[in-house]
Amino acid sequence: MAVSRYRDRYSVARKKSDAGDAFVLANILRTDLATHRPLPADSELAQAIAVLARAQQDAVWERTCAHNKLRSLLREYYPALLEAFTDKRGGLLRPEARALLAAAPTPRAAAKLTIPQLAALLRRAGRQRGVDAEAARIQAILRTEYLHQLPLVEDAFGRQALALLRALDTATVGYVWAFSALTASPGARTHYDRRKTTGDRHTAAQTQPVQPTPGLFVPLPANPTALQRTDRLPHHPPTQPTLQLDKLTAWDVSSADVVGRPGPAAS
Repeated sequence: MAVSRYRDRYSVARKKSDAGDAFVLANILRTDLATHRPLPADSELAQAIAVLARAQQDAVWERTCAHNKLRSLLREYYPALLEAFTDKRGGLLRPEARALLAAAPTPRAAAKLTIPQLAALLRRAGRQRGVDAEAARIQAILRTEYLHQLPLVEDAFGRQALALLRALDTATVGYVWAFSALTASPGARTHYDRRKTTGDRHTAAQTQPVQPTPGLFVPLPANPTALQRTDRLPHHPPTQPTLQLDKLTAWDVSSADVVGRPGPAAS
């Protein structure tokens, strides 16, 4: 908008062209240089962080895309699986749902699963309480009568679902790790609550506790069991952190203390 006001100096018409804009920009530097300040130049580190930040955002989009594709595919041939986890928090993102789909990618295969087999799947997925009752509930849903695709068509859908499941597993592992930290670690939960009070949304506050503080590498004690949660989760990062790019992951880049730090001003 500011540059468009300079255009009125040279033409009353509203016509815009690349050549005219280049002329206006060149004259701004010739005649009004003193009224403008140089933009701060991004350091090499800031540029590297920007690349990784875009990679992390792409991973979030890919996770959402894989989840939506898998859900849409299951609606076409496997509604029982969606019904089994529709009221559960996380839905298809739950480890139990993904384990069941991996073991029985088609409705016919799922209907043959016994309660002990379902219970074993749930335990391998990490469920510890109410396993037998949950297995019986899931079996009742899987054995409910639904419309089926032709056998070969159903098998083809199953292969496609497994491919989408692998993509979803790859994109979901960071979120599952973060959720596990919140439910099992008092330190991570405290840090999550603190981030929420500062205005972070759920996803940002959830993934932030599992990130190491960029540039801060805490030396391990001789006895690893002596390392306390407070040692791994410092409240205040160093004033001048130095990142080692070969150890930097996509999870590191969403730290506001680093991304929000401006680079050196251009001379």
